[in-house]
Amino acid sequence: MKRRYYFLVLLGEGIALWLFGFSKITIPCLFKWIFTIPCPGCGLTRAFRQLFQFHILEAISYNILVLPIFLFLIFLNYYLIQDLIFSTHKLKKFFSYIYSHSYYWIILVVISEVWNLFHGV
Repeated sequence: MKRRYYFLVLLGEGIALWLFGFSKITIPCLFKWIFTIPCPGCGLTRAFRQLFQFHILEAISYNILVLPIFLFLIFLNYYLIQDLIFSTHKLKKFFSYIYSHSYYWIILVVISEVWNLFHGV
């Protein structure tokens, strides 16, 4: 059952990568529409599109969180595939490490929000 779940997660990531990374589909920001200020995730779709085209500085200019989130996704997929193939249970250890260091993510979200407010995404 767990192997099927991991496979479905990888399939879902592939579909999301295609939809938001390579197609022209965009999602309007509901947070920005309601509160009229950019959310910490505003600009991430455009940032990932630029990152996939190897325009790193332009990606950072859209949203400064693109690099930490990209690295998180790389590690997540690495441990997910490793657990899927070898049944090593490293994904659980990875999430416990991320959870125990959640204050780093909170700091990154605050930095992103300040960046978005002054950058005008």
